[in-house]
Formats: sequence, structure tokens, C-alpha cells
Amino acid sequence: MDVGAQLLLALIREKQAREFVRYQLHKDMFFGTEVKLFDFVAAHLAKHHQLPQMETVKDQFPDLGKAGEPPKFYLEQVEQRYTHKTLNGVLLDANGLMKEQDSFGALDMVEEAVQLLRSRALQKDITDFGSSTIVQDEISRIKLLNEDPGIQLGWPTFDAMSSGLRGGDLVSLVGRMALGKTWFLLYSALHAWRKQHKNVLAVSMEMDVLSIAQRLMGITSKVNSKHIRLADLTTVELSRITKAAKEGKKLPSHLWLMDGNLNAEVDQVFTVVRQMKPDVLLIDGAYLMGHPNPRLDKFKRVDANVELIKRRASEMGIPAVLSYQFNRQAVKKYKGGKNEGGAIEDIAYSDAIGQISSAVLGLHQEDSVETANQRIINVLKCRTEKPGKFTVKWDFYGMDFSELLPEKASQLKFV
Repeated sequence: MDVGAQLLLALIREKQAREFVRYQLHKDMFFGTEVKLFDFVAAHLAKHHQLPQMETVKDQFPDLGKAGEPPKFYLEQVEQRYTHKTLNGVLLDANGLMKEQDSFGALDMVEEAVQLLRSRALQKDITDFGSSTIVQDEISRIKLLNEDPGIQLGWPTFDAMSSGLRGGDLVSLVGRMALGKTWFLLYSALHAWRKQHKNVLAVSMEMDVLSIAQRLMGITSKVNSKHIRLADLTTVELSRITKAAKEGKKLPSHLWLMDGNLNAEVDQVFTVVRQMKPDVLLIDGAYLMGHPNPRLDKFKRVDANVELIKRRASEMGIPAVLSYQFNRQAVKKYKGGKNEGGAIEDIAYSDAIGQISSAVLGLHQEDSVETANQRIINVLKCRTEKPGKFTVKWDFYGMDFSELLPEKASQLKFV
């Protein structure tokens, strides 16, 4: 099977209608029987605002093979083939002009072809709003497929502010040590997996897979994770764990856990992402990630990694939720009563974290009588809304980290 057909099949398999448009594919990039397949796919997308199902394509083109690689693998080959064809034709025509002593005409012809080919890479990142239907297509896709507009973290206030996380979005959860970053990250992972039925990849740079799994089971079963870790369980608690495990096996989605072992590199993680194809990636302790250049100090390493995570997440079309730490200056501000313990500029190691993130959530409150059962999460930055805050439960008895919403008058019980 030719590489053009493999590219189209890979896009259909991944249901990447948006990438089909962004790649600026056109008929001249395809040859022979590929042209009919391209016309069929393009017409279906224009009419129904989504790529056809694989079964539909195979009914129309029964002799098609399989495409096992990601779309970008085939796109590079298709573009290389198109570049070779275009240059080869232009050089032949230019050679004819050279024989006629028309050197300037040959030069203009070659320059025009080179500019056209080089502009293709830039055109993939440019949208003509006046003639684009990108907004209408997204509305139709959400309504037609009855999909959520994006990944949610499970806290209604923030989910409403962010309007759902989309491909390339990066959310940073920031706080000093032992303030609950891991618990809140796992709560969000479970929400995407259990409530939205999304495939989730959770990477921990600090804890082994068993420890993470025990915490996840605690939240899912509403059994204190310390009891699970010590295997000190009542009959009721054991029953809850058994029930939660059975319910998890019935879910249509997956929650994969990966042990980063303190030194996993960004591209190593995204190798797993390419293989597992999750809908969202969560990295706990992202500041601990390694880098292929051992000469980089911690500051430059964190700076380079956050930029690379953003780039890779955009390429894969998934959001990423990461946890970082505030620096020591944030603690001083907290004790001095300023900024409630830290702002975006107080994120440790790299200014790029706050600059690149679509949203930044800050955890400032230390353990006290007032914070024994609830915590405040400050939205220091949000892509679509001004900064704000919301309160979440900090309940280890019921293993509940959901948002603490104000009760409606109709829900109040009067004695």
C-alpha cells in the first residue's frame, strides 16, 4: 500500500479530523488510487464534520491494507515525496529554459517552487479566520459525538473557568512539600478515568507504582489509604475495595501508571504516550524529570523540560497536568501575610512554568485547625478567566478531595 493511503488510514484510525485540515493536504500530494481515497475522505469530512469510520472506508476500498504507525510518520514521507516530485518537475522545466539561454526565467521558476515548498510548513500553523469553519466544526463535533469539550479536573469551579482542557494545554499544580499535590493530581486522574471515561497516563517521579495504586484505591473505595498500605482492614473496608476493583474492570477506559524513578526524560515518557495513546497525561513531580544533556543544571533542565512537554503534548493533541513546587521565597511571603504564600513568580526553578502553562493552581495552606478538613486552591492563572479560588475537601476519613460547593437553599435541612 502506498504511503499516501497509509497516511489517510492513520488519520482515520486516530480520528484526527483537525490534523487532516491542519496538515494542508491536497490532491497533488497523492498518486494513483490514493487520489480516489483522498477525495472520498475529504468529501466525508466536509459533509459530516468528521472523518469516516474505518469500516466505511474499507467497504468502499476493500483492498486497503493497514497503517500501524502514527500519522506524522507517514506525513513526513508524503511531504518528502511531494517535494521530490515538485522539485524534479521544476528542475526539468528550468533546464529547458537554460537551454534557451533564459537563465533569469529558470531562476524565477526555481525560487518560486522553493518558496512554495518552504511555506507549507508555516501554512500548517496558520488559519484564515475569514474562510475557516474551525469554530463551527468544533461545535458540530461536540454535538454530533456528544463529547465533553475537554478534559476536566473534577472541580466544577475550575472546570467552568477552563472550559475543559484541550490538546496542548498545560496545567501546573504548584505547592510546597506535603501540601497535597499528589492527592489532588490523583483525584483529577480518577475523575477523567471514571467520570469522563478517558484514557489516562499518570507518571510519578517520586513514588513507586504500588504506592500510587494504593492511594488511588483509597480514593476510589473511600477507604483510608493508610489502612490499605498496612493491610489493616475491616470487613466493610475490604468489601469496598473489592467492589471498587470490580467496577474499575468494567470501565471502557484505562488508567495507566508509570514509575518515573526520579530520572525519566520527557521523550521517554512520550514514547509511552505514543504507544498507549492516552487522552490526558499527568506527571507528579515534573521538576524531577531528567534531560539527555547531563551538563544542564537543575534550573536549565526544568526550563528545557517544561517547554518540551508543552511541545510534545501539542504534537500528540493531549493536555498535560504537572505538579511543581514553590520556592522558599513563597514560604517567607506566607509568613509575612503576602500573596497567601506564593504567586506565579515564586514557582521554583523556572519562570517558563508560569509563562507556558495555560493554567496555574496554587496550594498555599499548611496544616492547621482551620485547614484540617478543607483546603483553598488559588487559580493564579487561567487561559480564559481572571484569577480566582475555590475550596476543596481535605477528608482522609472519607477519602474525599472534591470541591466544597455552597449548599443551595433547596438542599438545606431545617429542624
